[in-house]
Amino acid sequence: MAVFKPEWVNKMLLYRIMSGVLGIVLLIIVINFTGKIPFFILVLITAILAVSEFFNAVFKDGIKKVIKLPVYILGSGLLITSVHYPNSLLISLFIILTFLLLCIIYIFTYNKLTFIEINYAFFGFVYIFGLISHMILLRSMNNGILLVWFALISVWVNDSFAYFIGSKYGRRRLRSNISPNKTIEGSIGGLAGSITVSVLFLRYYIIPQLPVITAIMIGLIIGILSQIGDLAASAIKRNAGIKDFGKLIPGHGGILDRIDSILFAAPTVYYILALFSRNFNSSF
Repeated sequence: MAVFKPEWVNKMLLYRIMSGVLGIVLLIIVINFTGKIPFFILVLITAILAVSEFFNAVFKDGIKKVIKLPVYILGSGLLITSVHYPNSLLISLFIILTFLLLCIIYIFTYNKLTFIEINYAFFGFVYIFGLISHMILLRSMNNGILLVWFALISVWVNDSFAYFIGSKYGRRRLRSNISPNKTIEGSIGGLAGSITVSVLFLRYYIIPQLPVITAIMIGLIIGILSQIGDLAASAIKRNAGIKDFGKLIPGHGGILDRIDSILFAAPTVYYILALFSRNFNSSF
């Protein structure tokens, strides 16, 4: 017996597929066939749009320019520093400067800004600019193109495995008060997906000297933290009373909806591999 699906469902699926394909094509072109500067520009635009979506979600009456502009300017500076000085202490300095500047702004606008607004502004800076800068840091490493793809594919496979296994076998809710559709079974399936990518892609294609058990542990850690990133974004949306951060990508929501897991996965991949490289005296 055929199952009737409303026309809007079919259109939404078509929009989702088309926007997904176009997004992947864009990523292939920028990551594989251009240099570090076009990749930086893509990351910068993504970060600015994501921060804007975050501010629209948490500031119901709109964010004041006096705290919005410093976040955009210093966030852009952080990403520029990540391109030209990937191992520099200047990266940490930008985070400290942002905190200090927001504190100064709060002091001089005490009756106009609330402490919660300052907290949201700093959180948005660290959450998006601070975390997404690690995509640029990954790109600057040896085999940087492959490592960027490893981070992206780990998240995509995690999401796909979690969705399909959760849809078929999901029974027990993971965090029903945050994301009712996510299940424990789906989460386990997602972790299996990340581990598979780590063993097949990282172990056999990028770092052949990596022990299999280490690859499994790396995949497990990436999978767990990417799912935490997804749940963290869901909690923010639930608290803000919205379903999606935006509508920029047809069928997918906003930019932040698409990168929430990547924001957590990119730093994880970067620091694990940086630590591995140092301990094993390898540049892979």
